[in-house]
Amino acid sequence: MRNTRKALLAALVLGALPCVPAGGATPFRQLYPLDPQRVAANAARIRTSLETAPRAWRDAPAVYFTVPPLRDVIRLPDTYPEDGTLLGTLRILAAQGEFEPGSVVVYPFANVDRFTLRASDLASPSGGQIAAASIDIRLVKVWYQCGNAWYSQFADPSARMLIPEILLHDEDLIRVDSRTQDNYLRYDNFDGTTTYQWMSAPGMVTGYRNSNYETLALVSDDADALLPVVLNRDELKQFMVTFQVPASAPDGLYTGEIELLADGRKAGSIPLQVRVLPFALPTPKTYHDLDKEFFHQQSGAGTLNPKIIRNLVNHNHLHLGGQPELNVFNPAGVAADAARLRACGVSTTALFRIATPANLVVRRDPPTLNQAYQLRVLEKRIARTAELTQRLFGHTHFYSYGVDEGGPDVVRGEQAAWEIAHRAGGRVMVSTHARGRLLYALDYMWQPGAPNAFRAEEARRFHEMNPEALVGWYADPHGGPENPDFARRLYGMQPYKAGYDVVGNHAWWKRCQWNDIAQNFEPTYRNLNIVYQTRGNVLDTLQWEGCREGLDDVRYATLLQILAHQALSSARSEVALRGRLALGSLAYWDADRGDMDACRVECIRHILELQSLMKEGQP
Repeated sequence: MRNTRKALLAALVLGALPCVPAGGATPFRQLYPLDPQRVAANAARIRTSLETAPRAWRDAPAVYFTVPPLRDVIRLPDTYPEDGTLLGTLRILAAQGEFEPGSVVVYPFANVDRFTLRASDLASPSGGQIAAASIDIRLVKVWYQCGNAWYSQFADPSARMLIPEILLHDEDLIRVDSRTQDNYLRYDNFDGTTTYQWMSAPGMVTGYRNSNYETLALVSDDADALLPVVLNRDELKQFMVTFQVPASAPDGLYTGEIELLADGRKAGSIPLQVRVLPFALPTPKTYHDLDKEFFHQQSGAGTLNPKIIRNLVNHNHLHLGGQPELNVFNPAGVAADAARLRACGVSTTALFRIATPANLVVRRDPPTLNQAYQLRVLEKRIARTAELTQRLFGHTHFYSYGVDEGGPDVVRGEQAAWEIAHRAGGRVMVSTHARGRLLYALDYMWQPGAPNAFRAEEARRFHEMNPEALVGWYADPHGGPENPDFARRLYGMQPYKAGYDVVGNHAWWKRCQWNDIAQNFEPTYRNLNIVYQTRGNVLDTLQWEGCREGLDDVRYATLLQILAHQALSSARSEVALRGRLALGSLAYWDADRGDMDACRVECIRHILELQSLMKEGQP
């Protein structure tokens, strides 16, 4: 016992001290544990595959694979890319204005101190040009998470596993010690020095206290563009290539290349092809009603930081919960905040969780004198909210929040408070399990648990009782599982096909972010976040890219539905039948098990066919 206490005390002291100072003339060489048998097998397979390749590649310091960017594959430094193409062309298919990812995995034959990827401008045969600035290249950082990483929301501090997760321009922002299975995060200290802080201390060391977690004011921001990385011989390294198609780009095939630069010399290039589709994607609408918006409204995403707001908007998160903060005593300040949000692309067509909460529980009729007074105060506050939103936004489409996860008796007791919000022209949202007819006065049922057959049936019944109301989901799983294919499905086509109106999970950030081994809020869970906060921004992850792709799937499905319903009204039978066929492909697609990339391609095929048919003549 005495030795255990000494070890814990030493760990606490060491964890509080900075690691090796950052910077220096010699690049930090990140080392990972490799399986010798895998390493030998990988080398043999690649050498054999290169026998028919151009000699320049056989003599190059490194080669590459093009791989699907968001598959259910844990790509580790010794994982052969079975789903990849050696020396293949990187192909990206995207609509006008869309963000779309591609990915490459680099395999080095020798150590390289400074390796980078550099994209060229793109051009089409018709003379179209897209600047290289539209391409963002980031490293997929592999680091240690708890033993339930990749799929689960629950903590397993007894084991640690390597997981690819964070997308970085600066590889050295996070350092990994494979001997102790620990992560270290770079701090920019107040005195001007730069150090590394231990970020994987177990609960026995931290005591589950906030003071033993990250100091976010010190966490270094990432670089603005890809910095050179270090390559270790026989160690595979994945890069994410995200292409932002300019909204004004003419459709067509654009070509260019991505150079591989090793220690200042060109080691080869990756052919790049981008097919820009002849349409832009609409705002996502619900599967069951094309007049209703499909909202992406993550919990914990309220912010006024322009960099973070643009990140949210670029990932289809257009409505920020809690923003703008409605201070009825400072309407000019609220107007300025709203203008700042709109300038970054935030939508104010619906305002979530900004009003005084409609969470007063009254269980007596008539209410007590104290409860009557509280109801009167609530009425005045919500009336001021309605007046301010009407003046600033031209509507009272705000959602006041009720009691969090209240049971049946609480829901009954909230009716008087909900009625106040309705009389002011507002609406009410609350996280609750399906309570049947008790929820007749609720405008947004935020239902715990990811969509399944039972919850989808409850959503259908709730919509029958409240046709204009919203149904969303959160939790089980919370934010955190790194698997991008899982996230793409869970935040996109699964809730869409299940008849939901909102994806609103908990939480996007700000909840025990950097230590996945022990977190201080609910130790049975992992750190519930999708992105990672730095001092002035957030770092994207594979999961966050999966979320964006899932919402883009919904946008493609929305466009398919819009065109198909237009086709149904055509006097030309071949057009109407093609509309039925398109709707059928969507209706019978399995959102739980179907291949997501195949679904996307199928949607695009139907969209292009419907566009072509309806251009041939009047529908």
